[in-house]
Amino acid sequence: MSIGLDNLEIYKLAEKLEVFIYKLTKKFPDDEKYRAVDQLNRSSSAVSNNIAEGYGRYSFQDKINKFYIARGEAEETRKGINKSQKKGFISAKEDSLCDKNYTQLIKQINAYINFLRRQQNPNPQVPKHPSTHNQGFTLIELMVSLGITVVVILSAMGIYLRVIGTREQSLGDLNIQEEGQYIMGLIVKDIRAGQIDYDSYAGNLDEPEDELMLLDFSDTVQQIRYKSDLTASGDCAGDRCVLQRCKGDPCGDYQDVTMSNISLERLDFYINPVSDPFTAGSESYDHPYATIILELKSLIESSTTAQIVLQQTVSQRYTYKK
Repeated sequence: MSIGLDNLEIYKLAEKLEVFIYKLTKKFPDDEKYRAVDQLNRSSSAVSNNIAEGYGRYSFQDKINKFYIARGEAEETRKGINKSQKKGFISAKEDSLCDKNYTQLIKQINAYINFLRRQQNPNPQVPKHPSTHNQGFTLIELMVSLGITVVVILSAMGIYLRVIGTREQSLGDLNIQEEGQYIMGLIVKDIRAGQIDYDSYAGNLDEPEDELMLLDFSDTVQQIRYKSDLTASGDCAGDRCVLQRCKGDPCGDYQDVTMSNISLERLDFYINPVSDPFTAGSESYDHPYATIILELKSLIESSTTAQIVLQQTVSQRYTYKK
């Protein structure tokens, strides 16, 4: 039985934060009315709007799609508030409060997406065998009837389980494709907004790198890093491998990017050119770009299904000269 949208915890938190952002932006400078103020109010409002629209959708997949959008808008609002603090529009205390609440909201949205997926794909129940106790039948008749019943049930179960298996695999593939597109979009956005941090790489870049090192110049210079939690022996630190991201000056704590039902199987970055073309006296005139190879595995399925490999090449847009 539905508890109602107004009683949904993530909707109440999203709506509360939307009002808080609206009041907070009232003290922004007038010349930010159509920039930071408009952007923050739009993205904070989009969080609760997409939660409400997803809640009202009929199919589970439509609901999940809307909650993915709400998660992205929440992350955009969180980073927008962080930038506003760096520009002096709000205090560090207000920025910390917003960051804490939006981080909690994103975690709750992820939990609700997982809840919807469990509702969408419940564990199949094995049909019970019908009773074979029929008074009035002879022993031979009972055995023949039981044998026919068992054959029919086993045939039906085989067909049923194959259909369920195909459906589960399709759902796992859809889940991993959506998560892969979200992760790839996040990395691509950071590359285009910043630049490849050549100075932080040690040695030759002819070989693929297992960590992406970037510099972000949107406000103050900050480091952005992407890496997996694979150990030197090639094993994961936990029961699954995760993609991690950090941003700061310097880069500090890493946060997990992948959801709990996704495992990172491969992460390679090919950096071109292999040396910084913007260094004075450089002989290379190629614009820097990176090729990302990302392999993900769904933990909903067995180890031989629901795996996807994504590859994308993206160039940095930021240009500088040392």
